[in-house]
Amino acid sequence: ISDVPLGAFLSGGVDSSSVVGIMSQVSDTPVKTFSIGFNEDTFNELKFARVAAKHFNTEHHEFIVTPDLVDIIDDLVGHFDEPFADSAALPVYMVAKMAREFVTVVLSGDGGDELFAGYARYATDKKRSGLEKLPRMIRKNLLRPLSEALPHGARGKNFIYNTSLNGVDRYIDSVSCFGKLKKDELYSSFLRQNLNGNFSRAENVFRQLSDRVSSGDPVDKLLYLDSKTYLPSDILTNVDRMTMAASLEARAPLLDHELIEFVTKIPVELKLKGLETKYIFKKAMEGIVPNEILYREKQGFGVPVNEWINSQLKDRIQGDLREKRTLDRGYFDPRYVEVLLDEHSKNRRDHSHQLWTLWILELWHRQFVDN
Repeated sequence: ISDVPLGAFLSGGVDSSSVVGIMSQVSDTPVKTFSIGFNEDTFNELKFARVAAKHFNTEHHEFIVTPDLVDIIDDLVGHFDEPFADSAALPVYMVAKMAREFVTVVLSGDGGDELFAGYARYATDKKRSGLEKLPRMIRKNLLRPLSEALPHGARGKNFIYNTSLNGVDRYIDSVSCFGKLKKDELYSSFLRQNLNGNFSRAENVFRQLSDRVSSGDPVDKLLYLDSKTYLPSDILTNVDRMTMAASLEARAPLLDHELIEFVTKIPVELKLKGLETKYIFKKAMEGIVPNEILYREKQGFGVPVNEWINSQLKDRIQGDLREKRTLDRGYFDPRYVEVLLDEHSKNRRDHSHQLWTLWILELWHRQFVDN
Protein backbone atom coordinates (compact mmCIF):
# COMPACT_ATOMS: atom_id res chain seq x y z
CA ILE A 1 0.00 0.00 0.00
CA SER A 2 3.03 2.29 -0.08
CA ASP A 3 6.26 2.80 -1.99
CA VAL A 4 8.08 3.76 1.23
CA PRO A 5 8.30 2.13 4.68
CA LEU A 6 4.89 2.79 6.24
CA GLY A 7 3.55 2.42 9.76
CA ALA A 8 0.86 3.80 12.05
CA PHE A 9 0.48 5.50 15.40
CA LEU A 10 -1.68 3.27 17.60
CA SER A 11 -3.18 4.65 20.81
CA GLY A 12 -5.72 1.90 21.32
CA GLY A 13 -8.59 4.30 20.71
CA VAL A 14 -11.36 3.97 18.15
CA ASP A 15 -9.76 6.14 15.47
CA SER A 16 -6.20 4.82 15.37
CA SER A 17 -7.42 1.24 15.81
CA SER A 18 -9.80 1.67 12.86
CA VAL A 19 -6.99 2.99 10.66
CA VAL A 20 -4.73 0.09 11.65
CA GLY A 21 -7.58 -2.36 11.12
CA ILE A 22 -8.13 -1.22 7.55
CA MET A 23 -4.38 -1.17 6.91
CA SER A 24 -4.07 -4.76 8.11
CA GLN A 25 -6.78 -5.85 5.68
CA VAL A 26 -4.94 -4.52 2.63
CA SER A 27 -1.34 -5.17 3.65
CA ASP A 28 0.54 -8.35 2.73
CA THR A 29 2.86 -7.96 5.72
CA PRO A 30 2.22 -7.08 9.39
CA VAL A 31 1.61 -3.36 9.89
CA LYS A 32 4.26 -1.61 11.96
CA THR A 33 2.55 0.17 14.87
CA PHE A 34 3.92 2.62 17.43
CA SER A 35 2.49 3.51 20.82
CA ILE A 36 3.41 5.80 23.67
CA GLY A 37 2.76 5.32 27.36
CA PHE A 38 3.42 6.73 30.83
CA ASN A 39 4.29 5.23 34.20
CA GLU A 40 1.21 6.94 35.63
CA ASP A 41 -1.67 4.43 35.20
CA THR A 42 -4.36 7.09 34.78
CA PHE A 43 -2.74 8.27 31.56
CA ASN A 44 -1.47 4.95 30.24
CA GLU A 45 -3.39 3.52 27.28
CA LEU A 46 -0.80 0.91 26.35
CA LYS A 47 -3.02 -1.97 27.44
CA PHE A 48 -5.58 -1.01 24.80
CA ALA A 49 -2.91 -0.46 22.17
CA ARG A 50 -1.65 -3.97 22.93
CA VAL A 51 -5.16 -5.39 22.51
CA ALA A 52 -5.39 -3.79 19.06
CA ALA A 53 -1.85 -4.79 18.10
CA LYS A 54 -2.52 -8.40 19.04
CA HIS A 55 -5.89 -8.45 17.28
CA PHE A 56 -4.41 -7.10 14.04
CA ASN A 57 -1.16 -9.05 14.40
CA THR A 58 1.01 -5.95 13.99
CA GLU A 59 4.73 -5.49 14.46
CA HIS A 60 4.30 -3.43 17.60
CA HIS A 61 6.69 -0.98 19.27
CA GLU A 62 6.24 0.99 22.51
CA PHE A 63 7.93 3.86 24.33
CA ILE A 64 7.44 5.11 27.90
CA VAL A 65 7.62 8.89 28.45
CA THR A 66 9.11 9.94 31.80
CA PRO A 67 9.47 13.42 33.35
CA ASP A 68 13.24 13.50 32.81
CA LEU A 69 12.54 13.76 29.08
CA VAL A 70 11.10 17.23 29.68
CA ASP A 71 14.67 18.48 29.35
CA ILE A 72 13.98 18.53 25.60
CA ILE A 73 11.02 20.92 26.00
CA ASP A 74 13.24 23.91 25.18
CA ASP A 75 14.08 22.27 21.85
CA LEU A 76 10.43 21.53 21.11
CA VAL A 77 9.51 25.17 21.78
CA GLY A 78 12.05 26.08 19.12
CA HIS A 79 10.50 23.68 16.59
CA PHE A 80 7.08 25.33 16.89
CA ASP A 81 8.31 28.93 16.39
CA GLU A 82 5.15 30.08 18.21
CA PRO A 83 3.79 29.72 21.76
CA PHE A 84 2.31 26.21 21.63
CA ALA A 85 1.32 24.80 25.00
CA ASP A 86 -0.32 21.47 24.16
CA SER A 87 1.60 19.12 26.47
CA ALA A 88 0.95 16.27 24.02
CA ALA A 89 3.80 17.68 21.92
CA LEU A 90 6.31 15.78 24.06
CA PRO A 91 4.87 12.26 23.62
CA VAL A 92 4.12 12.89 19.94
CA TYR A 93 7.75 13.84 19.39
CA MET A 94 9.02 10.80 21.27
CA VAL A 95 6.77 8.34 19.43
CA ALA A 96 7.74 10.00 16.14
CA LYS A 97 11.44 9.56 16.94
CA MET A 98 10.84 5.89 17.72
CA ALA A 99 8.80 5.34 14.55
CA ARG A 100 11.45 6.99 12.39
CA GLU A 101 13.86 4.18 13.26
CA PHE A 102 11.60 1.80 11.32
CA VAL A 103 9.52 3.80 8.80
CA THR A 104 9.48 7.13 6.96
CA VAL A 105 5.69 7.66 6.88
CA VAL A 106 3.01 7.00 9.50
CA LEU A 107 -0.77 7.11 9.38
CA SER A 108 -2.70 8.51 12.34
CA GLY A 109 -6.31 8.58 13.49
CA ASP A 110 -6.46 12.36 13.73
CA GLY A 111 -9.74 13.96 12.70
CA GLY A 112 -12.09 11.23 13.86
CA ASP A 113 -13.26 13.10 16.95
CA GLU A 114 -14.10 16.24 14.99
CA LEU A 115 -15.84 14.30 12.21
CA PHE A 116 -17.91 11.93 14.32
CA ALA A 117 -18.43 13.91 17.57
CA GLY A 118 -15.96 11.95 19.66
CA TYR A 119 -15.18 14.39 22.46
CA ALA A 120 -17.04 14.04 25.76
CA ARG A 121 -17.59 17.80 25.80
CA TYR A 122 -20.04 17.44 22.90
CA ALA A 123 -22.30 15.39 25.15
CA THR A 124 -21.70 17.79 28.04
CA ASP A 125 -22.57 20.81 25.92
CA LYS A 126 -25.65 19.03 24.63
CA LYS A 127 -26.89 18.75 28.22
CA ARG A 128 -25.96 22.33 29.06
CA SER A 129 -27.59 23.70 25.92
CA GLY A 130 -30.92 22.61 27.34
CA LEU A 131 -30.49 25.40 29.89
CA GLU A 132 -30.68 27.89 27.03
CA LYS A 133 -34.43 27.35 27.22
CA LEU A 134 -34.29 29.40 30.40
CA PRO A 135 -35.03 33.06 29.68
CA ARG A 136 -31.84 34.91 28.74
CA MET A 137 -32.55 37.50 31.45
CA ILE A 138 -32.45 34.76 34.10
CA ARG A 139 -29.17 33.35 32.85
CA LYS A 140 -27.62 36.78 32.43
CA ASN A 141 -28.98 38.49 35.54
CA LEU A 142 -28.95 35.53 37.94
CA LEU A 143 -26.33 32.93 37.00
CA ARG A 144 -23.63 35.31 35.81
CA PRO A 145 -23.73 37.65 38.84
CA LEU A 146 -23.85 34.57 41.09
CA SER A 147 -20.68 33.16 39.53
CA GLU A 148 -18.90 36.52 39.76
CA ALA A 149 -19.91 36.92 43.42
CA LEU A 150 -18.41 33.59 44.43
CA PRO A 151 -14.85 33.86 45.77
CA HIS A 152 -11.82 32.62 43.86
CA GLY A 153 -11.60 28.84 43.92
CA ALA A 154 -15.22 28.32 45.00
CA ARG A 155 -16.63 25.01 43.80
CA GLY A 156 -18.90 25.50 40.79
CA LYS A 157 -17.83 29.10 40.10
CA ASN A 158 -16.61 28.47 36.54
CA PHE A 159 -19.39 25.95 35.81
CA ILE A 160 -22.12 28.42 36.77
CA TYR A 161 -20.53 31.18 34.70
CA ASN A 162 -20.06 28.90 31.69
CA THR A 163 -23.68 27.74 31.94
CA SER A 164 -24.86 31.35 31.83
CA LEU A 165 -23.38 31.81 28.35
CA ASN A 166 -24.88 31.17 24.92
CA GLY A 167 -23.54 28.44 22.62
CA VAL A 168 -20.54 30.02 20.89
CA ASP A 169 -19.50 32.05 23.94
CA ARG A 170 -19.77 28.90 26.05
CA TYR A 171 -17.52 27.15 23.51
CA ILE A 172 -14.92 29.93 23.63
CA ASP A 173 -14.91 29.86 27.43
CA SER A 174 -14.69 26.05 27.56
CA VAL A 175 -11.79 25.61 25.15
CA SER A 176 -9.78 28.50 26.57
CA CYS A 177 -6.95 27.63 28.93
CA PHE A 178 -7.97 30.67 30.93
CA GLY A 179 -11.71 31.31 30.77
CA LYS A 180 -13.04 34.83 31.16
CA LEU A 181 -13.14 34.71 34.95
CA LYS A 182 -9.54 33.54 35.11
CA LYS A 183 -8.45 36.10 32.50
CA ASP A 184 -9.93 38.83 34.66
CA GLU A 185 -7.60 37.79 37.48
CA LEU A 186 -4.58 36.96 35.33
CA TYR A 187 -4.13 40.00 33.08
CA SER A 188 -2.26 42.99 34.44
CA SER A 189 -3.57 46.52 33.98
CA PHE A 190 -0.63 47.11 31.62
CA LEU A 191 -1.74 44.24 29.39
CA ARG A 192 -5.39 45.32 29.42
CA GLN A 193 -4.50 48.86 28.37
CA ASN A 194 -2.30 47.69 25.52
CA LEU A 195 -4.68 45.01 24.25
CA ASN A 196 -7.31 47.69 23.74
CA GLY A 197 -10.05 45.20 22.87
CA ASN A 198 -8.00 43.03 20.53
CA PHE A 199 -9.08 39.82 22.27
CA SER A 200 -12.70 40.64 21.50
CA ARG A 201 -11.79 40.78 17.83
CA ALA A 202 -10.14 37.37 18.12
CA GLU A 203 -13.27 35.92 19.71
CA ASN A 204 -15.35 37.35 16.89
CA VAL A 205 -13.62 34.91 14.53
CA PHE A 206 -15.34 32.08 16.40
CA ARG A 207 -18.69 33.85 16.23
CA GLN A 208 -18.34 34.39 12.49
CA LEU A 209 -17.53 30.71 11.97
CA SER A 210 -20.52 29.71 14.08
CA ASP A 211 -22.80 31.92 11.99
CA ARG A 212 -21.85 29.92 8.87
CA VAL A 213 -23.58 26.81 10.22
CA SER A 214 -27.17 26.67 9.01
CA SER A 215 -28.09 23.76 11.28
CA GLY A 216 -29.87 24.68 14.47
CA ASP A 217 -28.25 21.80 16.33
CA PRO A 218 -25.60 23.12 18.75
CA VAL A 219 -23.44 20.01 18.26
CA ASP A 220 -23.20 20.74 14.52
CA LYS A 221 -21.84 24.16 15.39
CA LEU A 222 -19.28 22.65 17.77
CA LEU A 223 -18.11 20.16 15.14
CA TYR A 224 -17.66 22.94 12.61
CA LEU A 225 -15.86 25.20 15.08
CA ASP A 226 -13.49 22.40 16.08
CA SER A 227 -12.80 21.46 12.46
CA LYS A 228 -11.89 25.07 11.65
CA THR A 229 -9.94 25.94 14.81
CA TYR A 230 -8.89 23.21 17.24
CA LEU A 231 -8.17 20.53 14.63
CA PRO A 232 -5.86 22.52 12.31
CA SER A 233 -4.37 24.88 14.89
CA ASP A 234 -3.71 22.35 17.66
CA ILE A 235 -4.01 18.69 16.66
CA LEU A 236 -2.58 18.88 13.14
CA THR A 237 -0.03 21.56 14.00
CA ASN A 238 1.26 19.41 16.83
CA VAL A 239 1.55 16.24 14.75
CA ASP A 240 3.03 18.03 11.74
CA ARG A 241 5.72 19.95 13.65
CA MET A 242 6.72 17.07 15.92
CA THR A 243 6.87 14.41 13.21
CA MET A 244 8.83 16.67 10.88
CA ALA A 245 11.20 17.46 13.76
CA ALA A 246 11.89 13.72 13.79
CA SER A 247 12.18 13.58 9.96
CA LEU A 248 8.95 11.58 9.77
CA GLU A 249 5.90 12.27 7.60
CA ALA A 250 2.41 11.84 9.07
CA ARG A 251 -0.82 11.38 7.14
CA ALA A 252 -4.41 11.44 8.45
CA PRO A 253 -6.62 9.20 6.25
CA LEU A 254 -9.76 10.11 8.20
CA LEU A 255 -9.34 13.63 6.81
CA ASP A 256 -9.57 12.50 3.19
CA HIS A 257 -11.73 15.14 1.52
CA GLU A 258 -14.18 12.61 0.08
CA LEU A 259 -14.77 11.08 3.51
CA ILE A 260 -15.24 14.53 5.04
CA GLU A 261 -17.74 15.52 2.34
CA PHE A 262 -19.69 12.31 2.98
CA VAL A 263 -19.65 12.48 6.78
CA THR A 264 -20.74 16.12 6.94
CA LYS A 265 -24.01 15.04 5.30
CA ILE A 266 -24.73 12.49 8.03
CA PRO A 267 -27.30 13.76 10.58
CA VAL A 268 -25.65 14.75 13.84
CA GLU A 269 -28.08 12.46 15.70
CA LEU A 270 -26.22 9.48 14.21
CA LYS A 271 -22.86 10.81 15.38
CA LEU A 272 -23.91 11.70 18.92
CA LYS A 273 -26.81 9.33 19.66
CA GLY A 274 -28.12 10.31 23.04
CA LEU A 275 -24.83 10.63 24.91
CA GLU A 276 -23.06 7.91 22.88
CA THR A 277 -20.22 9.55 20.95
CA LYS A 278 -19.14 8.38 17.47
CA TYR A 279 -22.22 6.16 17.30
CA ILE A 280 -22.33 5.56 13.54
CA PHE A 281 -18.54 5.24 13.21
CA LYS A 282 -18.45 2.59 15.93
CA LYS A 283 -21.27 0.70 14.25
CA ALA A 284 -19.43 0.82 10.93
CA MET A 285 -16.26 -0.57 12.51
CA GLU A 286 -17.96 -3.46 14.33
CA GLY A 287 -16.45 -6.71 13.10
CA ILE A 288 -13.19 -4.96 12.27
CA VAL A 289 -12.21 -3.35 15.57
CA PRO A 290 -12.77 -5.33 18.80
CA ASN A 291 -15.76 -4.17 20.85
CA GLU A 292 -13.40 -3.96 23.83
CA ILE A 293 -11.89 -0.93 22.08
CA LEU A 294 -14.96 0.45 20.31
CA TYR A 295 -17.06 0.70 23.45
CA ARG A 296 -14.50 1.48 26.12
CA GLU A 297 -14.57 4.81 27.93
CA LYS A 298 -12.73 7.44 25.93
CA GLN A 299 -9.50 8.43 27.64
CA GLY A 300 -7.96 10.95 25.28
CA PHE A 301 -4.29 11.59 24.64
CA GLY A 302 -3.48 13.09 28.02
CA VAL A 303 -0.14 13.79 29.66
CA PRO A 304 0.41 13.57 33.47
CA VAL A 305 1.40 17.23 33.72
CA ASN A 306 -0.25 17.57 37.12
CA GLU A 307 1.98 14.89 38.63
CA TRP A 308 5.08 16.18 36.85
CA ILE A 309 4.60 19.78 38.01
CA ASN A 310 4.41 18.58 41.61
CA SER A 311 7.47 16.35 41.31
CA GLN A 312 10.42 16.46 38.91
CA LEU A 313 9.34 19.69 37.20
CA LYS A 314 8.35 21.58 40.34
CA ASP A 315 11.59 23.49 40.90
CA ARG A 316 12.08 24.30 37.21
CA ILE A 317 8.58 25.65 36.54
CA GLN A 318 8.22 27.50 39.84
CA GLY A 319 11.68 28.99 39.41
CA ASP A 320 11.03 30.18 35.86
CA LEU A 321 7.62 31.68 36.66
CA ARG A 322 8.91 33.45 39.79
CA GLU A 323 12.09 34.73 38.17
CA LYS A 324 12.49 38.51 38.10
CA ARG A 325 12.73 38.79 34.31
CA THR A 326 9.46 36.84 33.98
CA LEU A 327 7.62 39.07 36.44
CA ASP A 328 9.13 42.25 34.97
CA ARG A 329 7.45 41.59 31.62
CA GLY A 330 4.30 42.98 33.19
CA TYR A 331 1.85 40.81 31.24
CA PHE A 332 0.29 39.05 34.21
CA ASP A 333 -0.63 39.88 37.79
CA PRO A 334 2.17 38.24 39.84
CA ARG A 335 -0.20 37.83 42.79
CA TYR A 336 -2.53 35.64 40.74
CA VAL A 337 0.35 33.61 39.29
CA GLU A 338 1.52 33.04 42.87
CA VAL A 339 -1.98 31.86 43.81
CA LEU A 340 -1.90 29.33 40.97
CA LEU A 341 1.52 28.04 42.03
CA ASP A 342 0.61 27.87 45.71
CA GLU A 343 -2.77 26.16 45.26
CA HIS A 344 -1.32 23.63 42.85
CA SER A 345 1.72 22.74 44.96
CA LYS A 346 -0.55 22.18 47.99
CA ASN A 347 -2.97 20.04 45.91
CA ARG A 348 -5.84 22.41 46.62
CA ARG A 349 -6.62 22.90 42.93
CA ASP A 350 -5.37 21.43 39.68
CA HIS A 351 -3.86 24.34 37.74
CA SER A 352 -1.51 22.15 35.71
CA HIS A 353 -2.89 23.23 32.34
CA GLN A 354 -2.64 26.92 33.24
CA LEU A 355 0.86 26.65 34.74
CA TRP A 356 2.16 24.63 31.80
CA THR A 357 0.77 27.24 29.41
CA LEU A 358 2.38 30.15 31.27
CA TRP A 359 5.67 28.25 31.42
CA ILE A 360 5.72 27.45 27.69
CA LEU A 361 4.91 31.09 26.90
CA GLU A 362 7.87 32.17 29.03
CA LEU A 363 10.22 29.66 27.37
CA TRP A 364 9.08 30.87 23.96
CA HIS A 365 9.55 34.50 25.01
CA ARG A 366 13.12 33.81 26.08
CA GLN A 367 13.99 32.10 22.81
CA PHE A 368 12.23 34.31 20.29
CA VAL A 369 11.76 37.73 21.91
CA ASP A 370 14.60 38.15 24.40
CA ASN A 371 17.12 36.82 21.89
